[in-house]
Amino acid sequence: MHLNLTQVSAYFKRYTKIGAIVIGGYYLWILVIVPASVGTFKAIFNRPAPPNPVYGLLDPLEFVEKSTLNSTPTFALNTKNGRLPSGFPVTMPVYKFKAKPFSYLSSDNALKDAAYLGFSESDLITDLKGTVFRWRNPITGTVLEIDKDSRRINQNTNLTGKSQDFVPGTITEADAKKKAIQLFKDLTRFNDTLYPLGFQNVVLGSYSGSKMTQTTATRDAEIARVDLYRKVGDYNILGPDPKKGLLNAFIRGNAAQNSQDVLNYPKIDANYTEIDTKSVATYSIIPISQAWKAVSAGQGIVVNVTPAGTNPFEEIPATAIGNVLIDNMYLAYYESIKPENFLQPIYVFEGKYTTSANAGGSIVIYFPAVAGENVKKIE
Repeated sequence: MHLNLTQVSAYFKRYTKIGAIVIGGYYLWILVIVPASVGTFKAIFNRPAPPNPVYGLLDPLEFVEKSTLNSTPTFALNTKNGRLPSGFPVTMPVYKFKAKPFSYLSSDNALKDAAYLGFSESDLITDLKGTVFRWRNPITGTVLEIDKDSRRINQNTNLTGKSQDFVPGTITEADAKKKAIQLFKDLTRFNDTLYPLGFQNVVLGSYSGSKMTQTTATRDAEIARVDLYRKVGDYNILGPDPKKGLLNAFIRGNAAQNSQDVLNYPKIDANYTEIDTKSVATYSIIPISQAWKAVSAGQGIVVNVTPAGTNPFEEIPATAIGNVLIDNMYLAYYESIKPENFLQPIYVFEGKYTTSANAGGSIVIYFPAVAGENVKKIE
């Protein structure tokens, strides 16, 4: 059969249309129909289990708000795509804190902890009748405080002008982490199931003049600040200040030279309560959009403000904040220093702030994640 040019052109147009229809149908199938079908299938057969709030109404969380200077900040979303992230669960487990058992040996244990940290009985500046014991080293001025009931440890040393007691190049991040973990194990404040799952933050320090400041050079490192965090399930556990682990200590580089020297650990803050990780209780979580709406309206709690260039070895003073750009948000669990019954989830909003007076810095905001109908009303 012989075809003229007109017939060839007609056949070409016809098969081109058929080809376009076939290709269009293919892409319609893989890009629209299949994903929609999969989404429908998941919605029908993979529905999340309903909440199981067996602990009843939970106590409202008490956050520790960071003091700011007459600040009325404005909040804006600054994520990569300009949208709120997705994929958050609709329910999360709630865990019980284990009650601290009463012990007739609590006073003896506090005295043993003090001796381990280098304090003698003559350093005791309180009697043994109360709940909180205090020691003071007459040479270094270090003050140790131990609550025998809650077992909280707080040790503080003014490091200004003590450069003669520290040696450069005597500590690394790995050594600091190892020594901090061993310290809290020896003090029986380290949970071997949850803390190893969490993360550790280590900052090296060295003297600049009379003050301890951050350094990134191991050859100069004389001390390290170590913050330990624990984790339950897929979520980290954060305390009142997310930049401060509930177990944290300053570790001196030459600590092995004299195990009883109070300057081996010039600063310690240890808050430890065991958690029952076996829980069947699950509670509804508010959508991220609801949490962001509240935070952007100024209803979140600012728990950390760190100006750029802050010295991590010194306390951060109250800071003014202006515009806030939130670029990261996620779920975590919140543990207070005050005694609580349950470990509850929260939303964490991280970002940067700017002011007209300085370079600004970083900011962290907390907001409760458990749906309001499952929380006791504040009277």
